[in-house]
Amino acid sequence: TLPPLQEQYGEQLQVLEVDTSTPDGGTLYEAAVKQFNIPAERQGVPTMLLGDTVMVGSGEIPEKLPGLIENGLAAGGVPLPDIPGLQKMFNADQPAETVQQEGVGAKIMRDPAGNILSILVLVAMLGLFVWVMLRTPWKKRLGKRRSPRPAWRKWAVSALCGVGLIVASYLAYVEVTATPAVCGPVGDCNTVQTSEFALLFGFLPIGVLGVIGYLVILALWALKEFAGVKLSRLAADALLPISAFGILFSIYLTFLEPFVIGATCAWCLTSSLLMSALFWLCFETARDLPWVQTSKHLHIRRGAAQQAAR
Repeated sequence: TLPPLQEQYGEQLQVLEVDTSTPDGGTLYEAAVKQFNIPAERQGVPTMLLGDTVMVGSGEIPEKLPGLIENGLAAGGVPLPDIPGLQKMFNADQPAETVQQEGVGAKIMRDPAGNILSILVLVAMLGLFVWVMLRTPWKKRLGKRRSPRPAWRKWAVSALCGVGLIVASYLAYVEVTATPAVCGPVGDCNTVQTSEFALLFGFLPIGVLGVIGYLVILALWALKEFAGVKLSRLAADALLPISAFGILFSIYLTFLEPFVIGATCAWCLTSSLLMSALFWLCFETARDLPWVQTSKHLHIRRGAAQQAAR
């Protein structure tokens, strides 16, 4: 949100970014909470102060900020909020270029436990993807007979999609309503959910995209299991690229957390693991009933035709 506005207004818009995880930043934030009487349910980052206006969350800030800037310029400008210590910090503020030079190691150390966990998950996801793609001569095995699937595998996809829908729906709620997330003992979910990467193309919350993805996989699974042979085969065909896209996109999002954002979301890691399991299951069952049934039916029809000819 901010870089395009700063490019548009140049020196007319001066923004001070405060890291609330530092002692000085935390003290300044506490002073702002007291000064503006920010209620507990609205306390969190990102928080933006412009004059006497308080904006909280990745939804409220983009919605209100452009109009407030225009109104402020029309009124001749807006001074810094009257918060003790803010002017001193503003005068000592370093150029943005200095902040952007922070190394990968420093970003990982912002949330060491969560980021190390996300790196381990990332390595596991990459390993699973490579293993599945290399070990599957699944195209060569389509015509071969397979032993019956374990009973649990038939319903595993639906169960994982159900859990994924719960996780993705919660993330969508957090992103759409700008509500602070319940993070648990590991990670910093709110930093991730309020980052620029929480929105795809700048408007589509990642959580909403996750809900759509799980619903699509669930619908295709239902068609594969319960529709006729032709429709079942088409659904099985569609599950392969969609599940592959799901794990690749999850790998991309998991990479961003420790190496770009510097924080990890446990909810996001849960969704990534669920999508990885769905990817494995979809490829493992790619050779199931649709192809076997089709081959069997063709064999019977050919035999009947040969007997009729005789």
